[in-house]
Amino acid sequence: MPISLGGLAGVTKGPDGNVWFLNIDGGHVGQITPAGAITQFHIPRPMGSLNGIITGPDGRLWFTSELTNLVGRTSLQGVMAQFVAGAGGGICEGPDGNLWFGTGRAFIGRITPSGVETLFPVPRESARGACGHNVNSIQRQD
Repeated sequence: MPISLGGLAGVTKGPDGNVWFLNIDGGHVGQITPAGAITQFHIPRPMGSLNGIITGPDGRLWFTSELTNLVGRTSLQGVMAQFVAGAGGGICEGPDGNLWFGTGRAFIGRITPSGVETLFPVPRESARGACGHNVNSIQRQD
């Protein structure tokens, strides 16, 4: 079966020495070996508009979706899990061993490797984008 890449939305070095990426269609997480062999893993519940991927402290790949507010996780073998977490932005590993993500709203989220999520409000005065615009009022134009 040919591999269809609808556009890439993030890459990261995996713990297996491969580079992992997101297919922007929201339905696949992929890996490419240093030799160029590509494997894609189907996300059971497509997440739409994937936008951030990172290797977590548990050795799995974690990713976020702008449209569905989900955080996804995959093992190196492609075993998927999804968490409703209010995600909408990028994701990173924090100094506390948890994963932190933007929400696209006035919150920063934290999710533990076991999937427990907490949202922290950001004071409105801090939730400003370029030129002093309120982040909540900026709309994406396609």
